[in-house]
Amino acid sequence: HISELSWSRVNDPSEVLKLHEEVNAKILKIENEPGGKVRISLSIKQAGEQPWDNIPSSIAVGKLFEGKVTRCMKFGAFVELIPGIEGLIPLSEMSHTKRVTRSDELIREGETVSVMIKEIDPIAKRIALSLKDAGTDPWSLVAHKYQAGSVVKGRIERKEPYGVFIKIEDGVVGLLPKSKTQDTPDFNFEKLRFGEEVTVQVSELKHAERQITFQPPSDFGNEDWRSYSSKQSGTGSSSFGTLGDKLQAALNKRK
Repeated sequence: HISELSWSRVNDPSEVLKLHEEVNAKILKIENEPGGKVRISLSIKQAGEQPWDNIPSSIAVGKLFEGKVTRCMKFGAFVELIPGIEGLIPLSEMSHTKRVTRSDELIREGETVSVMIKEIDPIAKRIALSLKDAGTDPWSLVAHKYQAGSVVKGRIERKEPYGVFIKIEDGVVGLLPKSKTQDTPDFNFEKLRFGEEVTVQVSELKHAERQITFQPPSDFGNEDWRSYSSKQSGTGSSSFGTLGDKLQAALNKRK
């Protein structure tokens, strides 16, 4: 069963196994079925060591840890610290400045976040985590750094039919809706891929809701933009602060 493949959350068997691969498995149950058939239930994860039997010293109360968000629930979010060991960030530990009513208002499944370990109960196999106590809130300077009209570079974290989520810095992810690319043929939405670096423009910023909406940069298709973009990619610059100014200088030169 998919739940017995790994101590980590698995959405598809192909994530952890390949056809014809040899594995060690534990026999959980043998059942006789009608017609002389036999059903055997196996477990790969139980054939090895259980994660909670030997918790690493890095998982301790007061320690900072980076983990992957596995589930966003109404009452909080589960974060996998190491394979097989998850902790819960309750809503009360999400933010110092914002009243959070749903965990997916701040973080999304698959996202890597920094958390502080607040409590460990090895008997109940539960860990309490805090997002707000893990350090400076990355959104505290967003309104100052990324105003509407700013041109920024980011990396695609997730692609959905309605748009792509782009990370412009740790903890700050915005949405580029597919609808905003339809009037810019040179900005081909269908060719955007996970992990790809893209240059976009801030269309709207809702700081209180922690939402950033992107659009293709203005004048994306003209020759000055292409020349400018090519030079930027060649230099490998990652500066967000001067990108919009340099683009405006290139456009002014054209005028």
